[in-house]
Amino acid sequence: MNGEESGKEWPGQQRRLVEALRGRDFLRGEVEKVEQNLQKLEAHRRALVDVLRICDGRMEIDVNRYRSVYTIDLSHTKGLVHVPGERHHLVIYSLGRIPAPNMKPFYSQKNVYPIDYMCKRAYYRGGAHFSTTRDAVLYTCTIRNVCSKPLFEIAEGDLCIRGKAGEVFNVFRSLFPKGIEFANIVEFFGLNNPHVKRLIGEQEGFSDLGIGDRWEKRA
Repeated sequence: MNGEESGKEWPGQQRRLVEALRGRDFLRGEVEKVEQNLQKLEAHRRALVDVLRICDGRMEIDVNRYRSVYTIDLSHTKGLVHVPGERHHLVIYSLGRIPAPNMKPFYSQKNVYPIDYMCKRAYYRGGAHFSTTRDAVLYTCTIRNVCSKPLFEIAEGDLCIRGKAGEVFNVFRSLFPKGIEFANIVEFFGLNNPHVKRLIGEQEGFSDLGIGDRWEKRA
């Protein structure tokens, strides 16, 4: 009798064990998702803290604090692009990707800010009045997507300035008491260069923005 009862009970125990294992695997998956989301939120939090530190186009620069905390996936890049027509050497490391049509802060009839765009610009420590190779500095310029808004970043060594376009450029320009040859961050990033604009215009998804062919001809 006990043997018969044990035989009947075994399938039930097996079923409960399978259900428990499935529940465990499901919870593990949920924990991994939460951990990934927490990592993203932490990256966003750091970026937003940096933005809040910017006031009226000025930022107190602490080289021990401002370090880049982001990485860019370069697996889909076409390779290095040495940009012609630039007085100060400019190399594109990643053209990034075209923003979705509903991401209005990333584009207008005049400018397009590709997500994860990354370039390196050679410029001189003393600004416009220095032109020797010995004084050249290589600045890494990137555009991030933070809460569906563009976050601009200029980095060199321990120095890393990030925030809104105009605010970041004002801070960067303040590092050159003798002046700087660029009018704005778009020019410094090479985004108004005709060659770069043509490459951006060839990217997948550009036509969905509805900007038109005239965009390439705008300076």
